[in-house]
Amino acid sequence: MKSVALMALLLLAALASGQWLEKELPLLNPTRLPGNWRSLAYNSRNRTVYVSGDASDSILLIDADRCSVIGRVGVGGGIEAMHYASIENKLYCAYARADTVVVLDGTTHQLLAMVGVGDRPGAFCYDSIDHKMYVANRGSTSVTVIDCREDRVVATIDSVGAGLGYAPNAMCFASTSREVFCLSPHDSIVVAIDCLADTVIAVVHVDEGPSAVCYNPTNNRVYCVCMKGWQGTLYAIDATSNQVVSTVPGGFGAYVMACDPVRNVLFVPAGDELVVVDCSADTIVADIEVPVEDAGVVGFSPLDGKVYLADGEGG
Repeated sequence: MKSVALMALLLLAALASGQWLEKELPLLNPTRLPGNWRSLAYNSRNRTVYVSGDASDSILLIDADRCSVIGRVGVGGGIEAMHYASIENKLYCAYARADTVVVLDGTTHQLLAMVGVGDRPGAFCYDSIDHKMYVANRGSTSVTVIDCREDRVVATIDSVGAGLGYAPNAMCFASTSREVFCLSPHDSIVVAIDCLADTVIAVVHVDEGPSAVCYNPTNNRVYCVCMKGWQGTLYAIDATSNQVVSTVPGGFGAYVMACDPVRNVLFVPAGDELVVVDCSADTIVADIEVPVEDAGVVGFSPLDGKVYLADGEGG
């Protein structure tokens, strides 16, 4: 495994004056990550970062303030994905080998529930308004809906893409229109789900290989990266009409994007660069060179205005 390449970028200047890389932040107390790590989640109440791997039988707990390991939680098998439900203070973990979602208390990290879902759960989306967790079942081309207050299945949405082990993939929640948007890479589509009825209401056709999706509440648009031939294009979808309203070419290679809704900008990995997109015009305003090989995962912290990057292969 490559050395840990976790970094922070502080974007201090206004868009007009440019963007730059501030510094690289190594882990203060490096530790062996879970085997073939798959997912990160952040607990905003106690500032704990969770790291999971599908080749590990535990979840790593990291103190976000001290950047140090504070413990591990045994889960009995590899975890494909995680998501923290902030209102309920619960951590949801996709145990793909058992077609189960494991629910942990966000404070004690004790087991609260084990919820049976579809085949190979691998991605989550949290509807904080309706207190629901949406689970993408990659093996059964379905989405399972869990009531986060009672941790029980309340709906199953079938035929979300053709599947072949790839769909549905990444998801995001559009709070203004109360919809969940799911990617189906094999079909080159984005599926829109109405969160009130938990039914598919639209299918948006994009280019080959949709790999990342992100919602911007400022302009009520869903952004989707399609990595056709590794020359990725960014699609902007209006979350009200469920129609593509613009495309941005840029050689994107993202698995996870991040949005700063206050400044109305989107951060999109593109190889050894971080691309900054002005969402008011859907145009590229900056390309920041970063010392990360194949950067594919990015996160934004609104508390300190920093962008965190990691390579897309889990190094």
